[in-house]
Amino acid sequence: MSRRNGRVATVAASIVATLLLASGCAPPPDDVVVPGIDARSTRESSGARFPVAAEPAPRGEVAGPTEGTVSEAPTGTTDGGMGRPRQAPEDAPAVTTSGAGTTTSTPAPPVPSTGVAAQVGPRPSVAGSRPAASTAAQPTVPRPVPPVVASIPNQKPPVPVEKKVEQVIPLPEPVAVVAAGGAVWVKQGSGALAQVDPATNTVVNKVTTTADEPCHGFGGVGNILWTCAGQDGVVTRIDPTTGTVTARLNIEKTPEQRLIPMAFEHAWFLVAGGTQLVGVSHADNSVGQPIELGARCVAVDATDNSLWVACPDTGEVLKIDPAARAVVSRIGGLPGAHTVAGGGYVFVGYDGGTARINRSTGEADAAVATGPARSRGSLYTAGNLVYIRTPEGTLEVFDATTMEMLERVVIAEVTSDASTVLAFGSLWTTSDTGELYRLRPAGETSDATSSSAPTSQSDATATP
Repeated sequence: MSRRNGRVATVAASIVATLLLASGCAPPPDDVVVPGIDARSTRESSGARFPVAAEPAPRGEVAGPTEGTVSEAPTGTTDGGMGRPRQAPEDAPAVTTSGAGTTTSTPAPPVPSTGVAAQVGPRPSVAGSRPAASTAAQPTVPRPVPPVVASIPNQKPPVPVEKKVEQVIPLPEPVAVVAAGGAVWVKQGSGALAQVDPATNTVVNKVTTTADEPCHGFGGVGNILWTCAGQDGVVTRIDPTTGTVTARLNIEKTPEQRLIPMAFEHAWFLVAGGTQLVGVSHADNSVGQPIELGARCVAVDATDNSLWVACPDTGEVLKIDPAARAVVSRIGGLPGAHTVAGGGYVFVGYDGGTARINRSTGEADAAVATGPARSRGSLYTAGNLVYIRTPEGTLEVFDATTMEMLERVVIAEVTSDASTVLAFGSLWTTSDTGELYRLRPAGETSDATSSSAPTSQSDATATP
């Protein structure tokens, strides 16, 4: 009787293996008799003969039929093709047999599989058996990020600009200001650049950049100045020590970019409609390979080891590794992000106000409901202070760590960039009323308003 039962078991195993081979689901074990195949191997275990799998199951499948197992269809179908769905606890591990013993196996890396899983005990749930590899291959779809909520700052009593002024220098259409070459340089609406001597508060030189029409874009450091030269994307380099034009490049700079940051031995420009960032070498004016941004962006600034770009359409700020020439993180929740200023923290002007980005965590961790508009006003950082020029005409100074408003100076309504720079012991900022203001640093005012009324330099050389 035992020999008859053994023959029946062997025939049954052969039929199962033949069906599996015909279906293409799994290779047959070498020791199973299949029509047309004479090879047969067995091993002894507890006095009985067992089929031996000669090959490991391919692509992460569980081992083929062994003692006490039942051939199953893939998860999500039915048991052995008989129409009986199998149920199992979702947290149970896969178990396979090895000889006479039973071992718990860790599932192989998820890969697509249509082969037969022969196992003892409960099997993974349907969700857990889905291959992760195919998901990873799909394009990443960013999840919506809730907008950063800005708090209303504790308003400081307004300080009349008369209490802050050290000097007022008349200049037609001053729109942006930087410090370079031992002087203060002002970009005017006409495209001309005016050089102001901080020792005498007078305009001592004028540089024409051949701008065909008004444009945004100004930056400088040391003996380098870069400015836009019209709406066609041409930029011009000037030596601030001599006032001469040293280079002129047609890089198709995006017209919305206002600040041209100088960092990592390059000047940085948004090009290709704001979808790429390129650096122009300080050494030889060569243009580097573009960095793809994956969004339309309008503003860029730098910290000590990164570049930061504001992108209004996607409402995010990008952190860029200039050495790797790649975007390393994207910080969302900033709808309409249009202005960025780098420092110990990174500050971003967006539709809700001004947000602070913690460089360590890469998150917006604070925000105030005041800030520049998309085309009016500016952000500037120096030390532990952030300076905000608002469209309403105020210069608001905040402590970058506590986000407490320290000072609010009323100047004039802003219709231009109205940029700010701290240099030569003073704060310099432009006014749409046709003046460059030299102001006392934050927290300092004159003892009496009458003694510090704005004084215009009668001998200042006004540029057209």
